[in-house]
Amino acid sequence: MTNLGSRTGIGILGCELLFRRKECAIFLNSVVKLDSDLKGKFIGPGKITQYYKSLSRFVYMLGIVSAFYPIFGPIPKLIKNRHHRQYWGSQLLPRSIYDHTVVSVLFILYEVNITFANAFAVGLTTSMLYCYMQLTELWLETVENGKFSSITVPISMKLKIFSSLKILNILQNEIAAPVLWPTFENTLLAMQVVIHVANIRFLDDLQPGLFFMQEIVLGFTMIFQGKCIKSGAKMGAISTQFKKTVRRFGNKFEKKVAKSLHPLRVNVGQFYCFKKSTFMTFLQAHVDTTISWLLTLYPGSTSQHLKLRHSASN
Repeated sequence: MTNLGSRTGIGILGCELLFRRKECAIFLNSVVKLDSDLKGKFIGPGKITQYYKSLSRFVYMLGIVSAFYPIFGPIPKLIKNRHHRQYWGSQLLPRSIYDHTVVSVLFILYEVNITFANAFAVGLTTSMLYCYMQLTELWLETVENGKFSSITVPISMKLKIFSSLKILNILQNEIAAPVLWPTFENTLLAMQVVIHVANIRFLDDLQPGLFFMQEIVLGFTMIFQGKCIKSGAKMGAISTQFKKTVRRFGNKFEKKVAKSLHPLRVNVGQFYCFKKSTFMTFLQAHVDTTISWLLTLYPGSTSQHLKLRHSASN
């Protein structure tokens, strides 16, 4: 079930990247170009080197995990369990054909190709959205309070920068809000629940390598999720504060422009956007759903386990 849920969600991400590759390329190039132009104009050399090093470090680590996760994670398990009934070949083909060397090699090549393609789709989506969130937060802080700027930026120039960031925010919402963000969040929740329920239930039969790779990947996705939610919430708060600042200290024309400004928001679907409380909402949903599944699927063993823990604590 874990395999089905993860492949379905990641397959949707891959199809979205494939069918909208032109829009995604334009969006990623726009993020890089805007950051390069603004950095050259307003930030001195070495001013935020540590910030970019941290961003690069996360992307490098993400690339390493995406490359090695299939090797040490699902591929050995898939090869070992290739006779499981979830594979149609093991049920429909005669054993003499299914166990033939050529068929076995084709099966392994297929699984390797699919697994690495899914890992690439997740890595590309995560790095693209993470870079956008972090860089937009950086430039919004520069617009609002000049935190990273090496020169004094007038309000008129800040309005131009904010307009560019707003256009980029609209493009991001057009690309990511309908499919990428909802698919990522729902798939992450499903993977967390199913993996943790399976690990708790079958802890004695769990392979150490698979367990550690699963937890590393889930850890990275949780870090990515938390940082993106935090950045999305700060984007809305900073842009709202910037609008108030312009209306307070700007000239007559700038105050008129400020009335038409809208805060930057990272939409997830049509119904909500990232806020400060979003991460705790997702975390609570994960805990509640995991407990509900354990009590529903394994009521006897779960109740016995809870009683043993309660008696041990007493």
